[in-house]
Amino acid sequence: MTTIDHNAGFFSNCSVRLHYIVKYLNEHGSLPPFVDTSRSFDWYKKKEGDITFEYFKHYDTIEIEVPERPIDYNWDKQFENYKTCMDYPVISQLVHKYFTPSEKIIEKVEFLENKYCIDYTNTCAIFHRGTDKINETEIPDFSVYIAKAREILEREPNTRFLLQSDDTKFIEKLTNEFPYNSFYFKDEIIHVDLDLSDDQWRQVRGAPFYNGYFYRKTSDHFEYSKIFLAVILIMAKCKHVICGSGNCSVWIVKYRGNPDGVQQFLNGTWL
Repeated sequence: MTTIDHNAGFFSNCSVRLHYIVKYLNEHGSLPPFVDTSRSFDWYKKKEGDITFEYFKHYDTIEIEVPERPIDYNWDKQFENYKTCMDYPVISQLVHKYFTPSEKIIEKVEFLENKYCIDYTNTCAIFHRGTDKINETEIPDFSVYIAKAREILEREPNTRFLLQSDDTKFIEKLTNEFPYNSFYFKDEIIHVDLDLSDDQWRQVRGAPFYNGYFYRKTSDHFEYSKIFLAVILIMAKCKHVICGSGNCSVWIVKYRGNPDGVQQFLNGTWL
């Protein structure tokens, strides 16, 4: 049995879960017969128990070929070059078995696709993970994202930009830059205006974050986490992705199955 005892942001939990599955596989040459996640995802629970299969189909229902070679993977791939840091054919199999979205999540994806008329063939996702992520990695200025977006727009004038961020100012800035060919999930996502007064910062400093969104912004973290998973799945399906580096970004690429069409900002440069 593989037991996961990790509680942090949603996709941090996912990265650690995959880490221990790979660790078991490398050590035993077989997939773990049981993956215990009852002590993970605690930030999103309304009651005790394992909520993993609210998000993902049960791995027992999905068959894959057991990889024969050792897998180079650890939970902290979020801060490596996504074009070279993973054995995608193997990782994609494991993502398929252990992280295929549940029917409830698929319904949310389809709802958002229809509501916002998403055509993946001409959509570029721009994902900016701000707020507390500055403590872990370099976050580019908004103008850096805009310049990269304009490069794509120059080559493909019909591009429509899907904006996703936890920073209100980012959404406002890019909406103003691309007023006629951008959109964001305005009724579904939560973002934070970082221009707070000293008193306001004293109230929220040290408060737990949920993928960059202050807890106080939503009363139902479980429902919101399902929406956010659906958003990540949607970004993974876009023709182009412009993103920084972090657990959310790396899971966009894992669900994509390859780094093609992904522009990743890491350590001051685009990869």
